[in-house]
Amino acid sequence: MRKNTSKAIGAVLIAGIVASGLNGMPLNNSVNQINAATVEAGTPYDGAGNYNVAVNHVIINQVYGGGNNKGAGSHGFIELYNPTDSEVDLSTWSVQYEGATGDDKNDPGWHKLDLNGSIPAHSSYLIRTKKYKDNTTPANFQVPTGDMQWDDIIINGKGVAVTLMSNQQLLTDNNIFDNTSKKPLKEGYVDLVGVHGNDSMESEKAFAFEGYATDSQSTKKAVRRIDFQDTDCNAIGEDDGDFVIIEYNATDADYLQWARPRTTADGAWYATPMPEFKETTSLSSSEINVLTNTFGNNVESTRKFTWQMPASFSEGYVNVSVNENMTNAKKFNATKALNHKESASVFRAEATELSKNTKYYYQAVCGDVKSEVYSFTTGSLSDDFTFVRASDSQSKTESGYDIFQKAVTKIANTYNPVFIMETGDLVDTNYFEDEWRWFIGKSQGMFGSTAYIPVVGNHEQTSSYDAWAFREHFSVPNECTEEGVTPGTVYSFDYGKVHFVVLNSECKGEGLKSQAKWAADDMSKTKQKYIIAAIHRGPYGGAGIAGDVSEAFTPVFDKYNVELVLFGHDHSYIRTKA
Repeated sequence: MRKNTSKAIGAVLIAGIVASGLNGMPLNNSVNQINAATVEAGTPYDGAGNYNVAVNHVIINQVYGGGNNKGAGSHGFIELYNPTDSEVDLSTWSVQYEGATGDDKNDPGWHKLDLNGSIPAHSSYLIRTKKYKDNTTPANFQVPTGDMQWDDIIINGKGVAVTLMSNQQLLTDNNIFDNTSKKPLKEGYVDLVGVHGNDSMESEKAFAFEGYATDSQSTKKAVRRIDFQDTDCNAIGEDDGDFVIIEYNATDADYLQWARPRTTADGAWYATPMPEFKETTSLSSSEINVLTNTFGNNVESTRKFTWQMPASFSEGYVNVSVNENMTNAKKFNATKALNHKESASVFRAEATELSKNTKYYYQAVCGDVKSEVYSFTTGSLSDDFTFVRASDSQSKTESGYDIFQKAVTKIANTYNPVFIMETGDLVDTNYFEDEWRWFIGKSQGMFGSTAYIPVVGNHEQTSSYDAWAFREHFSVPNECTEEGVTPGTVYSFDYGKVHFVVLNSECKGEGLKSQAKWAADDMSKTKQKYIIAAIHRGPYGGAGIAGDVSEAFTPVFDKYNVELVLFGHDHSYIRTKA
């Protein structure tokens, strides 16, 4: 979860291993081989003493750190797992922890816990750290008493490294693992997990990791191995990565039971598929569901509509009229496609050849089912106008969306905006349709009558989930089709004297570069007097500069004199430029 913003406004690998805190240790210093006679049970070394990650060995299975977060896990923890067929003695082993630069709960450098006891075959060994404050919001998940309690540290929620060693020598530098030769750099090395904070700030970068690390950790999420997999790649959500995110603010009991850390007392356990949250809602066959509307490519003459029905529905259309009683309506046929789960029909229609500054009435229709009659007024490219910007309405509970509904309805009724823009994190769980139905359904009057301009956030798109549900609830104008950019999430439009550009901060690497190139070309062509950009993670935030976003977009914003950048993610108000 990453931080998000309620109302924020604000304007590899290198040869020789020089990157990411691996301080250039020469390759010939790798621990390629140890004395075969000293190979310990449960370590990743073959019979000849050579490091080989494919050798079955004890792993760091899961790490959770909430900083001092309230409302998710009650404690931080490190869970080890023994996938071998034999018990492994841990009495001469250690677990060592180092937080990123932004870790203000612990002293800099490595912290060591000498282990005791043993870890049975196919079982976990749990190290629980200091309890988090819960005087405001009770913890959603109570971390069980572990095999060891480590009260000397509070695991950071944004950037950590954890190393498992078969000795008890304190690590004194970050030359732990050679990511070129794929060999450890320390005697006694067993495993390493490193993950960066999801704000992409330099202060959230882990100092050590295997392979490469991703900007994935937040205060409500743990990192957990996929089926005990260890291929020396700490990435999350990538094809070659070993880890997934676990949400400890989840409310689904089956999911939490599956994800929870185990102790030796739990006995042997084995990998099972991760359950998705169970939906408690369903699409109605007697009414139009989750209807949204927005501008087409020209705000003066086009309008787009999106809605969903049960999968059995095959045809739909929109009737548009200048008369409230819907006489003399013009019919615009909708396209239909199954959603990515193949559980719903997604309908999209576009009304064209409309007159500017004109009030229209419309109904979405599927068979005998009709929506209420909603109205909208086409735009103008010259008049003054009012729009509303919101952000981070996300909630895991139905009642949480009541707050958004009350606020946005009151604002819409008071200011009569021509559109409402929300800068990301509309829902909390990207794929969970309950949340989408609560979000749109509770505010259906607003979504039906007011153009909605959505910005994708880190709760809609992750490295392993390409914003499918987001894209199946909204249609957008003038979308970017550059390679590496998630379809239906980057787009632009004109309203009044302003050119609006909507960007996607959750595309990584080449996706951000492609967007920046597209945005520069898009902005260079506009004839509007002002440019306003919208994005979820802005160039600057509560934790500092967002390196990837700042590097990609700040030069473009400066070159084309972007008047204002609206962003979310940080739950605070930030004004970065007068």
